[in-house]
Amino acid sequence: ITKMIKHNNVCTQFIKKYGGIPIKELGDAVLAEFMSVSQAISCAKETISYLKNSKCDICTKVSISLGRIEKIKTRKEPDVYGIPVNLCSRMSEIVDNDSIIIEESLLAASLPLLENTPMTLHPTKSQTFHGFSKKIRVKQIQIC
Repeated sequence: ITKMIKHNNVCTQFIKKYGGIPIKELGDAVLAEFMSVSQAISCAKETISYLKNSKCDICTKVSISLGRIEKIKTRKEPDVYGIPVNLCSRMSEIVDNDSIIIEESLLAASLPLLENTPMTLHPTKSQTFHGFSKKIRVKQIQIC
């Protein structure tokens, strides 16, 4: 539990640093909203690098999607739903630790943000995800 709390605290710290809004924690995951893909990628890159270099034995993985989300209020905490939320949840099931997974169509404009980052860019996959009728092209970026 201590590692999970540290993980979520680090993620939340960087989400706020990059102008994101933490929406809720889901065990060892943090759901956040950003105004731009570039903010999300910058946050993901720094979060993964920080956790890798801190020698705290905590790995993380990040899913990035773009689209409209709906916010709702529940008794416990705010919640969101929508295609991007569902897609991120599905993508997180196939991404490796210390990696970012993103829809291929969102990556091209964001590659300059990763210019000086030691990374491995995996081949594009056309992936079928539960709840989606068409295959979605995704790219995985492993932060080294």
